[in-house]
Amino acid sequence: LKRPYARTSVLISQPRPLKMSMLLPRTVARRTATSLRPHLVSRRCLGDTTRGPDITDIPKNFKLACDFFTKDAISYGEFKQHCVSLRLFAFVGVTAGCCAALFFDPPKSSYWQRYGITFWPSNLWGLFSNKSGPLFLTEKVSHEVDVPAIVGVLIPRGQIVVPAAAPPKPKGLFVLGGP
Repeated sequence: LKRPYARTSVLISQPRPLKMSMLLPRTVARRTATSLRPHLVSRRCLGDTTRGPDITDIPKNFKLACDFFTKDAISYGEFKQHCVSLRLFAFVGVTAGCCAALFFDPPKSSYWQRYGITFWPSNLWGLFSNKSGPLFLTEKVSHEVDVPAIVGVLIPRGQIVVPAAAPPKPKGLFVLGGP
């Protein structure tokens, strides 16, 4: 007569042999998990799905932007669509405001005076017209200015100050380190 419980301590310490029917579900599960992994890795789940009207559909976006101020959002998706529609008009408004401020109150810098938007028509006209003379002189330039007469008038009035004579420089040679 065999007692099945006589050697229980030995049975617990030794691993039980696995049957083929026990391996089959594990193998199938492992194969299924490995075959799904590339699909799970390629999907990033960022939450940037496209909802609501297209960005070029201005009337629908304007209605949703107005709903941002008049209607409470029921879900996060609706709130996000209100913000996306409002952002379109906020960008246009801020950009138009900055351009208008520069147009009506331009900076005082010389760069803005030369290249500012109010001077574009004259600069554009200057591209197609030739107001300046030729680059190289075609004949000898003659000036009719009496320089000695002008100097004779300006020095007595004190408009041109003649510097006093500078003291003469010494004409000696100095040698360092000796008498």
